[in-house]
Amino acid sequence: VRDTLGTAVTNGLVHVRVDGERSATTRTDLAGGFRVWVTGSVATVEATAEGYVDASLTTAVPATGVELVLLPEATLAGIVVEAGSRTPIADAKIFLDGTRLTSNDDGTFRARKLRPGRYKPTASSIGGYGEAKESVLLRVGSHGDGVVIEVHPVAVVAGRIVLEGTDQGCPEGDGNVMLERRGSRELAFGKTILEGDVLIEGVVPGVYAVRLDCAGYLAKASYPDLVVGGTDLEDVVWPVTSGGKLAGRVRTRSG
Repeated sequence: VRDTLGTAVTNGLVHVRVDGERSATTRTDLAGGFRVWVTGSVATVEATAEGYVDASLTTAVPATGVELVLLPEATLAGIVVEAGSRTPIADAKIFLDGTRLTSNDDGTFRARKLRPGRYKPTASSIGGYGEAKESVLLRVGSHGDGVVIEVHPVAVVAGRIVLEGTDQGCPEGDGNVMLERRGSRELAFGKTILEGDVLIEGVVPGVYAVRLDCAGYLAKASYPDLVVGGTDLEDVVWPVTSGGKLAGRVRTRSG
């Protein structure tokens, strides 16, 4: 195990998995070397060390000369606060491109072992959601600080999928509504319950495109965008139609 400059990574942990199960664990020596014994024909080797991004590879067994190269880690630090009051929020759940962590008692956080790239962290708490105003570009081994994530109240959207022209609701479990926040990858999702009712909780303020379906019925080609603010939306109605049917017969070329 070495770093990108060719320097040996000493005292790093090496895990070897066979068939998805951890079979052996060891530490690298002063030259970055390691040796383990496993059963099986294919193994996944994972290396982790303080100050570096984890690395892994898959190899046939037995194998010699296996080499893992570790990148120096980048870090990103900041604070989660309530929008308006700027009160720090403890225990907020923070997400950035596959990395999940929790804010400290004073609202601060530090994400480690990040690869170079552009990051825009988001945070959620009970009844709230927020995202950093701007993304942060991290280079190899760089450290980004001062990120502020303002958490805003989230809303509940209560609606109903109905057969157009009737009061008949989409059966329980047969329908679903997906809200796609425009300008973001944020999604909200809900399934039908009794009488076609759909309850979607934790919806972040924004403008949403609506996608829906109901088994056995035809959704409209498009629905009006849904504008969500800091308060709940109720009595939203999404109509579907019975559509048409197409019947036929499939024959071979000879009839």
